[in-house]
Amino acid sequence: MKLTRLQSKSGMSLVEVLVVMVVLLIGIMSVVRLFPGGFSSLKASGERTVADRLAQADIDYWKNRPTALPGAILPINPPDLRATNFLAYTINDEVHPDDMETLQVPWADWKDSLYAPHRPYFSDVNKFRYILGETTKIPLPSERDADLTKFRARYNLAYSPIDLKGQDPYGPNADPTDINAAPQFDAIVVYSNPWMRVDGTPGREGQYGMTWDDAQKGALRLRPTPYPRRFKIDYSFWQSGQLVSVVGETINVPGDPNFQDNDSTEVLIPLKGTPVNTMSGFSGVELGSESVARRFRLLQNDEPFSPMANPPQDMWWKRFPNPYEYKILNPTLGILAFNPIGATYKERFGWYTQDLVARIDYTVLDWHFIREEKRIPDSLDAHMALPRLMSVGDFTVDQFIYGGVPTGLKDQDGLPYRPDILIVDATTGELVVNDVSGTGKNPDTDVQIDFKNGVITMPRVALTTVDPIQWTVNVYTDRYWVGRMYRFYYKVDGEWAVAPSKANVFYTQATGKPTYKQFLLSDLFDDPLTSQVETGVPLWFAICDAGKSVSVDYTFERDGKMQRVYGEIHSIANTPQQIPNNANRGCQIYLDQIDTARGERLVSIDKVKGTSFKIRTVWRDSNRWHKADIDTYLTREIQ
Repeated sequence: MKLTRLQSKSGMSLVEVLVVMVVLLIGIMSVVRLFPGGFSSLKASGERTVADRLAQADIDYWKNRPTALPGAILPINPPDLRATNFLAYTINDEVHPDDMETLQVPWADWKDSLYAPHRPYFSDVNKFRYILGETTKIPLPSERDADLTKFRARYNLAYSPIDLKGQDPYGPNADPTDINAAPQFDAIVVYSNPWMRVDGTPGREGQYGMTWDDAQKGALRLRPTPYPRRFKIDYSFWQSGQLVSVVGETINVPGDPNFQDNDSTEVLIPLKGTPVNTMSGFSGVELGSESVARRFRLLQNDEPFSPMANPPQDMWWKRFPNPYEYKILNPTLGILAFNPIGATYKERFGWYTQDLVARIDYTVLDWHFIREEKRIPDSLDAHMALPRLMSVGDFTVDQFIYGGVPTGLKDQDGLPYRPDILIVDATTGELVVNDVSGTGKNPDTDVQIDFKNGVITMPRVALTTVDPIQWTVNVYTDRYWVGRMYRFYYKVDGEWAVAPSKANVFYTQATGKPTYKQFLLSDLFDDPLTSQVETGVPLWFAICDAGKSVSVDYTFERDGKMQRVYGEIHSIANTPQQIPNNANRGCQIYLDQIDTARGERLVSIDKVKGTSFKIRTVWRDSNRWHKADIDTYLTREIQ
């Protein structure tokens, strides 16, 4: 009998299997948990790269055009909600540049207001959207005017679309860039270099005098002219113990048809702080805070420039040459036209002359409109810097409905034409008609938009455009658009925005609260962090200048000798503090070369000049904002 040996075959018990599975799951979950963080890092890195690229493009634009650089970019208050008319924005110089909060306005306060301050236009980076003093010499004439008998000098503003203080921009039939819907044209103010203040009677154009009464309401003294003039006045006034700054108030001065050039009389124009003198708590204008400049006269597009050989009787002054004239050819693109005689005109300031310079104040409608310029390749595909383009009807993070890009044009039904994306020929200014077929799906005639990936494909056969100045329709063929430069305006999911920030050109010394264009000398104070008395001399600036850079020239005494310092660069503190012996808060710098502990003393502040220019790109997911800043030192060549 043959015996067979039984072999024992061992196996894994159920418990062992479960243990192995748990170990594997722990390992797998540990690895999986690494991926979201990695994906988030990649996403954040990609967004930062795009943000830097958008900001650098804006920096490069201004480096190539330093003569046009604005004097400042300022935060504005919503208008008086119960006012029926207003001529100027007030500056809210207590807004911090990092304040990204959404404006909270009760519905009952603005539901019936013509100038409803919708939260998007006064929130996050849109709090700083008043462009003060973009500057240009009057260009040489380059094209014929509307009547074809004269030429005009054309200029494009750096930023657009422009807020013309029109009707409700979020209404179904409203367009804030529609000139005809706007109650006035003061949203774009063009003016000369500041005039020179003199004591006594002004002796010539370019000079003015100022008379103050006990109520500090004052009167402007000007030399008469045969034609009517308008003046832009910036100043500060006191309201309920607070100093408030006003930019762009307009004063009208009538012409004198009997005026003789050797006439020594003067025109006395009351300056009463209109319209702010009607506000409750108004207690007078701050002495010496005014800046006076000659305003350019705005003409209708079909109105000829002066001089006219046979002007209508009610426009008798048009027979005199007036270089201070301009037109708004298209507000969406910020296209202006100047009287060509201004290109060779010299302004007189006291005993010297200077080429006529136009300074332009305007309000950008919304920094969340991204602007890019692209050259169209043979493939016809223009790749935007950002994906997830918005289309009309999409909701923003704050649940506002996107209404499209304003154009100032009307469609065939007479309603505002506001496409998802606005495409403009960067050379001619013509607006591309995106949907010619009515379906938007014909690749031969319609612009094809890949909203998800941010790719815009131009038509294959025919491109239809509208001239925003002559209001004519043009159709181009033979791939005319290939190789040409086009500007694209669009909005992106995530509230992306590209907004500039700039310190004021010059700062003058304040006696109380410093405004956006002033600094304040104060006593030293105990540092709350170190409990020690600081050394050096502090200069205080308005909160809206936090984080900006300034150049300071000053003189101080050391060991009995005068020391002069030129162009010392300082960065204004980012954290506001209480100004010593003052009811206001501000942000400071220290002239720390002056060792006050050793008895050195400041003799004079000779010049304070803004030097910083910054482009900030912002975006958000849910309620969290992200930002990327590019700072540079940039000053305006034309002062």
